[in-house]
Amino acid sequence: KSLLLLMTIVKIKTQKDWCPHCQHFKPQYVKFAKDLEKLIKDSNLDLEVETMAVSCVPHKKTCTSFKLKGYPTIKLLLPYNSSTSELTQLDLQSPTQFLKVLSNRTSVHYVTSHRYQSKEVPQSNYFMHRTKKEIFADSHLSLQFLLEDNIYTSNEPLSEGRQKKVLESFLQILQQTLPSSSSMQPLLKDLTTHFDQVASGQDGLANLIQPHRLNNITWSPSCKTHGNGFTCGLWTLFHISSVGFVKSNQHNVWNPDMRLTSGQIGDSLRDFIELYFRCEVCVDHFLYEYDSCDHDRCNRFSYDKDTGLKDWMEYPLWLFEMHNGVNARLRKERLEERQEANDVTSEDEVIWPSRGECKTCWLSEGRWEEGEMYAWLSEHYWLENDKAMNKEEKTTSSGPLNSPGVSKYAKSLSKTRQKIAKTMERQGSGVILIFISLGLVFATILLRKRRCRRKVHSKKV
Repeated sequence: KSLLLLMTIVKIKTQKDWCPHCQHFKPQYVKFAKDLEKLIKDSNLDLEVETMAVSCVPHKKTCTSFKLKGYPTIKLLLPYNSSTSELTQLDLQSPTQFLKVLSNRTSVHYVTSHRYQSKEVPQSNYFMHRTKKEIFADSHLSLQFLLEDNIYTSNEPLSEGRQKKVLESFLQILQQTLPSSSSMQPLLKDLTTHFDQVASGQDGLANLIQPHRLNNITWSPSCKTHGNGFTCGLWTLFHISSVGFVKSNQHNVWNPDMRLTSGQIGDSLRDFIELYFRCEVCVDHFLYEYDSCDHDRCNRFSYDKDTGLKDWMEYPLWLFEMHNGVNARLRKERLEERQEANDVTSEDEVIWPSRGECKTCWLSEGRWEEGEMYAWLSEHYWLENDKAMNKEEKTTSSGPLNSPGVSKYAKSLSKTRQKIAKTMERQGSGVILIFISLGLVFATILLRKRRCRRKVHSKKV
């Protein structure tokens, strides 16, 4: 026991700058370190405990050597020992209990809390103005950061089986569902074409990303109001892909084999988040809601390729509901943790689009109109002429509908609605044409049979 107490113990908490749970965790961890130091001093223990925090963004190699599964993670390092112990459940409110376990040489698990109380009340500005160029730049930056910082947590290649299959499927679906003129398409083409290099290790993936990196560009001010921009840009990427799923199926309306299904793209997103998103608390929430069929997912998603526009629209609409559910839950957590005062935001203010931004989207009592909501998503997260970003900077203002430029927005939204209607008409007219063709075939067969009968009858006569 005395030997253990004489050892130097280093605790490393790895954190991500973009991870809100790591940011929430910081003040409580700092307080625990100070209380622990004071407790050791007051108890006259012959023990030295050094507490540290490492951010994996600038210190990526250090974090890679620990083979982390998620963030935040607490590691216990003993002197003269290369192995580490991961404290998955540590009660930061009780440094006394922590010392007791060390002295007894037990391996008891403790409760980790990501919550802390703060008197700071940040300003709330959820939905700032973003140009179409900013929307696609935000999504590119987050895809880039996701690939560089989340795929590999060690220097080893991806394991055969599910790990490789999930990543390859996710990249292929992004390639199929993002606009062809997007700056992300050349990157995705290289990744899917040279997937063996992607799976070979961190260096192989980095070499493929390097020619397509967006340098000297940061996330938009709108995204930075939600942290450093990564999660905002990632949601943007998912929404673009969800609209692109519908567009891709519309393009392949006469080629069912090339279509995706809502169940297929939803499962791909679910599995990717499970394996490659490094915020453990976020992953737990997402998997629970997905697997428990939240927002009626199990009834809304289909694995049948012979469906139409109404069924395809269910995926972007479900993702819109999921995102709003996360916004509402995070607001509730901020209130519970006293990060935000009750009068800073209302629940309606963290739900998008706002009623002012899309009056035709919302009905009474929080209900919304499916066609109008999809039209809004399509207008905001797609390049209609597929080269619009280079020719014209379209805006997605979150102000009231009578603000400048709204007439232009209303016209483009109207065009989106017309395209939806035309697609549905085209699918309907296609069905009618099929029935007409079948009718003509049967009529032809009947006429031939009658002619044969007449010939046989005339011969008998």
